Amino acid sequence: MPGAAAELRQAAGATASAGSARVVLEESLVSDGKTATVHGEGVARLGGAGNGHFTVTADGRATELRIVDGVVYEQLPAAQRPAGARAGHGSGSTPRRPTRRARPASRTCPGSSRS
Repeated sequence: MPGAAAELRQAAGATASAGSARVVLEESLVSDGKTATVHGEGVARLGGAGNGHFTVTADGRATELRIVDGVVYEQLPAAQRPAGARAGHGSGSTPRRPTRRARPASRTCPGSSRS
C-alpha cells in the first residue's frame, strides 16, 4: 500500500515538526497467574532529554510521572507516601532512571514486539 506508507511518513513528519507527541498505552501484564491492565497517557517532548508528563493507572490507582532531563520522577499515591509528606514536596517524589526514552512514532521502541 504505497498510499498508506506515504500517509504514515507524513504523520511522522508532522509529529516531529510539532516538537511533542501525545502518548497513550494500554497493556495487560500477567504475573503469578494474575492479569493486570495498565493504562497510561501523557505528552512527551521529542528530541533532547525527552521531557514529559504522564498518568499511569494500574489496579485502580493512578500515579503521576514526570520526566525531566532524562530522570523519571514518580509521584506516589497519597496512601503510599510517608506520614506528613505532601504531593510534590520531597519524600513523596521518587526519582527513577528511565529504561528507555519516548521516541517519535516513526520508530519502534526497543524490546517491542509490535510492528
